[in-house]
Amino acid sequence: MNRSLDTHLDTLFMMTNKDYFFVSSRTIKEVARLGGAVEGLVPDLVVRRLKQKFRLPVTRRKKIGWDD
Repeated sequence: MNRSLDTHLDTLFMMTNKDYFFVSSRTIKEVARLGGAVEGLVPDLVVRRLKQKFRLPVTRRKKIGWDD
């Protein structure tokens, strides 16, 4: 779009750290529905429920504590 507005305009896209960006629930549901990984973007309970909803294999991760 920027190029169509001005052919001399350059656009720079800088991605932020995942701790500071926003992901819509619609995007999360679409990724999960297509079988993509949403771990780390939503709580583990939400990951399990999405996998159940879309009939995907539910994996259980071992919790790692300070002593591991």
